Amino acid sequence: MFILLFPNKKNTQISSYFLDKKSPLLIYDYKIANNRLTYFYWDQKGKNAKSIPFETQNSYSIELRGNQVFYKKEQLTFDKSNKLKPIIVNGKTIIYLSDYDRGIGFYTLRKINLDRLIK
Repeated sequence: MFILLFPNKKNTQISSYFLDKKSPLLIYDYKIANNRLTYFYWDQKGKNAKSIPFETQNSYSIELRGNQVFYKKEQLTFDKSNKLKPIIVNGKTIIYLSDYDRGIGFYTLRKINLDRLIK
């Protein structure tokens, strides 16, 4: 029997960078379609988009409340960063935009692997 353990400490950081830490500083949106993840960003040349392979069978939006990510009514994030557009992919990975550890408004994609929370 598996028990899903959610963090209960406000200082616990369970997310990590989805893209390389040196990814564009101003990512403002993303989408998943046709087994590709496309992210949209600003740089000195203006608006840009980049697509990377990303195999998925299903994805859907999950709750963002009080600027925190929730899954199955359990709060997963506790930091003060700004967050946008959380989704769950294949029932095991949560992806969202966050400016955690980057400065206000400097978003990148972060992920939470739910497999790591199962004990």
